[in-house]
Amino acid sequence: MKFFHLPASCSSAVHAALKITGIPFEIEAVDLASKSKAFQAANPLGKVPALLDDEGSLFEGGAIHLWLAAKFLIQWALAEFRTGNDAGQP
Repeated sequence: MKFFHLPASCSSAVHAALKITGIPFEIEAVDLASKSKAFQAANPLGKVPALLDDEGSLFEGGAIHLWLAAKFLIQWALAEFRTGNDAGQP
């Protein structure tokens, strides 16, 4: 998973959420004056944040947060199921 990030921007909240979930990701710093082809493919609007993985791309912070929450919850539930711990917290 590749995360396109511009430090000190609205993408910082998504960066924090990615770290909290523990989902592995690669970070690419975005230079808005010289946008990479990968970044343009991830977000045709050319804005941060953007996330690119095997399933496609997501952009807009709210959409990424919702997707991360769903993905993290599924991973947590599977881990709890495998360990038999039904009293754990995500």
